[in-house]
Amino acid sequence: SRGRGGGGSTTSTGRFPVPTAPKAQDRAGMSRKDWDLASTIGGPKKSAQQLAQLLGLAKVGKLAELEESWEREGASKNEVKRRIKVISKWKADSEVASTPAALAADSQLRCVHFGVCSGCSAETDLKNTPMHQKARAMFSKLLPREAAPFEIHMGEVHKWRTQAKLAVAVPPGKAVTGIDIGLYKANSHEVLAIPKCRVHHPSINRAAELVRKCAKDLSVRPFDENSGRGQLRYIQMSVERYSGKVQLTLVWNADDYKDAGSAPPRLAKQLNAEGEGLFHSIWVNLRTGGGNAILERDPLKWSCISGPEYLNERLFPSLSTEDVSIDAATLNAGAPQNPPAGQKREMGISGEGVTKKGEPLTFPMSPTMFRQGNLDQFASIIKAIRPFIPPGSRVTELYGGAGLIGLSAALPQCEWLRCSDENPNNLAAFLKVKRQLLPRVREKVSYESFTAEDAISGGLAEGAEVLIVDPPRKGLQLVARWIASEAPASLRRVIYVSCGFQALEDDLALILAPSSSSSGWTIAHAEGHVLFPGSDHLETLVVLDRL
Repeated sequence: SRGRGGGGSTTSTGRFPVPTAPKAQDRAGMSRKDWDLASTIGGPKKSAQQLAQLLGLAKVGKLAELEESWEREGASKNEVKRRIKVISKWKADSEVASTPAALAADSQLRCVHFGVCSGCSAETDLKNTPMHQKARAMFSKLLPREAAPFEIHMGEVHKWRTQAKLAVAVPPGKAVTGIDIGLYKANSHEVLAIPKCRVHHPSINRAAELVRKCAKDLSVRPFDENSGRGQLRYIQMSVERYSGKVQLTLVWNADDYKDAGSAPPRLAKQLNAEGEGLFHSIWVNLRTGGGNAILERDPLKWSCISGPEYLNERLFPSLSTEDVSIDAATLNAGAPQNPPAGQKREMGISGEGVTKKGEPLTFPMSPTMFRQGNLDQFASIIKAIRPFIPPGSRVTELYGGAGLIGLSAALPQCEWLRCSDENPNNLAAFLKVKRQLLPRVREKVSYESFTAEDAISGGLAEGAEVLIVDPPRKGLQLVARWIASEAPASLRRVIYVSCGFQALEDDLALILAPSSSSSGWTIAHAEGHVLFPGSDHLETLVVLDRL
């Protein structure tokens, strides 16, 4: 039998239904992609045939007829504008994606560094790596027959990486001169420059080359891992997607800022001069000693020497301030309502712009916080989570970072949301998002700087009906044992976002095993996301329901 080793239906009742996408025969012949578009522009309570008719109007450009239809149904002007934007973007993407070159790019990496660089292991068939095959086989056994089949989703193949950490080293054969910035060659400790990397956002490639040039001009010494000498060890680059600007971190081989001397600010000054607006901000992280850790987490080892503390991201244009009742009056008080002519208005907080009603939530991010390398596809995971959070449910999020998943997926519809993460640097960013909300919405949101285990022992999950977990690669470990046998009776659903497939296998084996102290759990839904096209990796979303 399938699912939990002993069967068990995933058909939920009451407030915890399992949302399922219609099967092909129920979509009036529409593909899954067309169905998603039609559902977005059609509004609620439309039959498959009605959605198919609306999609047909959209495809032939009869927007006036669509607008009249929406207005008759009572859609607001903002909602009509939003749907028109969705159609326009879909048409633009379709035109680009239909070219022969784009079709080839969908399935091929085609990078000049492939085979030498250790960053990618798959050049073609990017949704069918050994890990993906293993996942399909596992969930074909675990998913009950009535559940939607396991599918793997992938976004853009190129230019998707908006955060990168690159090593700095002396080029091979050059004892003291020159500098290389890149990844290690496969099966070696030799750094390979990757200036034409195709998965990097263009701003990352440009920033890395500028750092290499300016560091060389200023005689900055690359780090030598054998001797432990040198100055610049690594660089971390995070791209603010709407502006294309780079938040740069220089990982400096020094114990304190006196030891680092004047070299970091001199390098930052030249980078800003030659970057012509490329850099959003420049940070220094002090790191000495060996080990695999790239960054030092101690807050005293971080310093922002140029630019704002946070860059700003908006994951969901559709998650607007209307959805979460944003308090525009308390956001960016005193900031100019209108920028000078021709100047792009900052989409931020803390005086960097004014968020008006109907605009998306802004999530501030600093280099001291964890950030996904592929935010575009991570947003797709969060979008997939939303339907599994029933209206009015009580939600706890563990391993929550700055609450990105909880605030994006749960906040618009939950009774309360409790978030936690062990990184103390996340709290300030969470509070900045919270301050965007009206007081009555803020009251239902809280955050604690706890490990997952401490959050549980501290009662953060008491009374929760939905638990969201997004652990590191090592998985849930003790938390999985707690879910299996000790979770409170109120907990009805666990939403597990996994970045380590082996750990996920171990956790699921523990959670799904029959237990005398619990009614047991079953998998209600599972899907995979290729967050890093070109690698043998899979991000997996699993929804578990209590039997």
